[in-house]
Amino acid sequence: MEGWIKLHRKVMDSDIWENPIFFMVWCWCLLKANHETRKFPFNGQAIEIKAGSFITGVDKASKELYLSAQTYRTAIKYLKSTSRLTSRSTNRFTIISICKWEEYQKEPTSQLTSELTNHQQTTNKPLTTNKKDKNYKNDKKPTAESFEHLQDYQTVVKWFRGMEDVENAEGLAKFFFRKYDHIAIGRALKHSSCESRSKFTDLIAFYSSKPA
Repeated sequence: MEGWIKLHRKVMDSDIWENPIFFMVWCWCLLKANHETRKFPFNGQAIEIKAGSFITGVDKASKELYLSAQTYRTAIKYLKSTSRLTSRSTNRFTIISICKWEEYQKEPTSQLTSELTNHQQTTNKPLTTNKKDKNYKNDKKPTAESFEHLQDYQTVVKWFRGMEDVENAEGLAKFFFRKYDHIAIGRALKHSSCESRSKFTDLIAFYSSKPA
């Protein structure tokens, strides 16, 4: 999948920023949405899927997000209740549409592009400084190798290797440690009696929302 989306910094002040599961599902919806209108063949007919919408299903979405079906439904229900998206379901699939997609994701006009270019040229020094700051922060971000020595990481890898539905235990463990707080993972491990990665994800989300 190619392309990019716009994500405003004000999302850090929103309600979904406080819930890692809701935020992840919201970003997933933004990334899955069509950037232009497309047609989808179904039962001998062409179904038009507009820009800002996409086709999915509970099983497919749950697998892509490493969530249980119930957790996914809860997140979608919340995003609908806050007027971020709408959905229309059939017995085969669901069409999810992002509200105000064009207002936030449309390509900038040539005039706006020109204004941004001129602004960047006149403020090149601040922009360069910000880029250096960004690179510095990226250098400080934990890498996979920085947490591979942790006992909890090794425990998660070993735990995933015992699951039949997990093909790459180390890859999935790295995903969890990059995505979730290490403390929440540790608490989930101590109290986990789960038999699937989706239940483990739910438990981590629960502890992420609770103070240590």
